Amino acid sequence: MGFRNGLGSLFSLALLLSSTQCLFRPGAGEPGGEVSLPRVLVIGDSISFQYRPVLKKRLEGKARVFWLAGRKGKRINAGDTKRAIGNVRGASLEDWLSVAGGDWDVITFNYGLHDVKFAGYKMTNKQVCSPEEYRLNLEYIVERLRATGARLVWVRSTPLPGKKEGPRIPGDAAIFNAVADRVLAKYPEILEVDLFRSNLEHLDQQDMVHYRSPEGCERAAGLVAEAVEIVLDQLREGPKHPWLEEDTKEGKPSSLCLEERFHGGRRLETWKRLSFGGKGGKVELVLYKRRGAWIRTFRLVSGRGGTEFLRERTVQVWGPGGWRNYRRTRTRRPGKDGRVVRLLQEWRDGAWKDTWKSVERRWRGGSFMARKTFAMVKGRWLEVFEEKELLPGGRLEARSWFTPLGRRRLERYRFSYSRDGQGRVKEVLGKRFYGGNWVKSFEFSRKAGGRGPRERWELWSWFEGKNDWVEVYRIERLRDEGGRLLRVRRWERIVGLGEKHPPLMDRRFRYDGNGRIVEERLSLAVRREGRWTSIPAWVRTCSRGGGKR
Repeated sequence: MGFRNGLGSLFSLALLLSSTQCLFRPGAGEPGGEVSLPRVLVIGDSISFQYRPVLKKRLEGKARVFWLAGRKGKRINAGDTKRAIGNVRGASLEDWLSVAGGDWDVITFNYGLHDVKFAGYKMTNKQVCSPEEYRLNLEYIVERLRATGARLVWVRSTPLPGKKEGPRIPGDAAIFNAVADRVLAKYPEILEVDLFRSNLEHLDQQDMVHYRSPEGCERAAGLVAEAVEIVLDQLREGPKHPWLEEDTKEGKPSSLCLEERFHGGRRLETWKRLSFGGKGGKVELVLYKRRGAWIRTFRLVSGRGGTEFLRERTVQVWGPGGWRNYRRTRTRRPGKDGRVVRLLQEWRDGAWKDTWKSVERRWRGGSFMARKTFAMVKGRWLEVFEEKELLPGGRLEARSWFTPLGRRRLERYRFSYSRDGQGRVKEVLGKRFYGGNWVKSFEFSRKAGGRGPRERWELWSWFEGKNDWVEVYRIERLRDEGGRLLRVRRWERIVGLGEKHPPLMDRRFRYDGNGRIVEERLSLAVRREGRWTSIPAWVRTCSRGGGKR
């Protein structure tokens, strides 16, 4: 749970680890220690190579830490999201998940710094992933990891100080972090480690994206370990006592959502989310099922923020001693200029500490106009990122202007929208600024899918050395006569390497008489031994009034 829901922040990348002062011992994990200890899998780029040994030491006696290694202990980089889905055999997500027999209690993961890079320096060079392609890939990765039943920890990418264009461009890691924030906002049960903002506070410990001092490795490992330890505490404590009515004083829940994952032909209850209260204030409890009993994980408390703040949302984590504060998002009341300020804070040393804020303005009709994002760095707000719509419903610009030597405006992406006669978006054209020119990045077009309320979206990306588009994603949506979404299917063309395979993601919806979703099902395409197979991932049912606990 991190800087999400519009509070996204942003910056760039991971080279191969060359020289570093941090210790690293290659290997496929450390099988020593108590077999009963929880198993933690670390998925990440070369930066994780640096902090992983320190993380292992920090978690010694609490968990066993594993990672993927090749022949003779050679380090394997998680790379980009295309590699994760299966474009590169030997380092795909399935390879990572099968390390040491799989069966993970906790998985920490990171992608992004290899997605932002370029293959070379030509104007026709394609970035490994456009922001939109990265978003679609990451959504699959998150769902694939969730399907394992493990608890997840997301690690945000580190910044790229500098001002020269090259394989990676300053600012892109920040932009891709913001994309990831919007994906992770859908999953409140996933903890987040913000290495991006932490590194802004200590750029002297960073060489390009890597750490050049043991202090940097220790700090990164400490932040990752802190998040993992929250989960381990919950798993260790377990269901020592049954669900208590006193956990909230709200009475019966107003709604309940239950998620069951499929495993070995059975449906296993995994997550439960209960909501209490109404418009004036709301409490949501997120529970995780382990070994046949429910464990408290998070409590989300929403309500009015008093005279200064319009809304407030506090996230609390369950641990030894009960609930404790974790993160808080506060929305200030709009001023005379109409600006909306959202503030993100973390609970540190017994007090709330400012970490991020966004300042948003809208056109007179209420549509989005501009948003600036700031990070708290050494007691001062540092402007990191700006999104700006030049015309209402027209073109959106993403800008980033952080460099360690000062500020300069780096316009990076422009997204132009065209609409049909009913005002619906029918095409999105993305461009990126590279080498002093605006270069095509991607095209997202909407087409009629035949008879009935069916629509098809196609994502085309620009490839190196070719002046044509190559189809990457195809998304089909089926709606009923009332416009409600019944089914969404998504195919990824590149990872298939020419093979026919089932939809990468297949999501289905069912509604009650009032138009509320009462059931949602997800199936995923998984690549094993060179073949794609569709597997049911989970089913989520929601009911008003809460039902049984």
